[in-house]
Amino acid sequence: MSALLKYDIEVEPSAENTYLPTRAPSAKPGKVSLKWFTLLSAITLTLVASTITFAVVQKFVLSTPTLPALIALETPVLAKLALPLNLQTERRLGFLNVTGEVVNQTESPISHVEAVVELVDSAGRVVQTSSSLVEFDPLPARGKSGFNISLQDRANASSYRVQFREMLGRNLN
Repeated sequence: MSALLKYDIEVEPSAENTYLPTRAPSAKPGKVSLKWFTLLSAITLTLVASTITFAVVQKFVLSTPTLPALIALETPVLAKLALPLNLQTERRLGFLNVTGEVVNQTESPISHVEAVVELVDSAGRVVQTSSSLVEFDPLPARGKSGFNISLQDRANASSYRVQFREMLGRNLN
């Protein structure tokens, strides 16, 4: 009985005998296959769509309308404290931030001094109020202290007023 046997022959590469595997046929050099072109097109379109979506969201959702600057109303004459110094306001992202300084005009410290900001509409009605303690407590005799109050802004507010009081107590104006 004769049997046909098949043997795999391994060839070790050497200088005179090198084995070069055959390569599968590929696209011509310098050309991009359709699969890669489709993938790159999808990535590009996704990036463009994301950029446009972000711009639209930023313009219509995240931005707030630019409101005119608020007019500072005159603070009533203060008996114990000097008029607020260095008042600054900033309207941003739906909030109003009011900063400034106050000076104790007396020879004794004043405890629990609270700055109060009132937003006033064009008819003179108070539409929003917020308060915060000044930075130093007690406010030293003849001393100066800063204050910073953030409150929700109102589009109908045209002016603001800063007053001072003892914490939850009587007005210091």
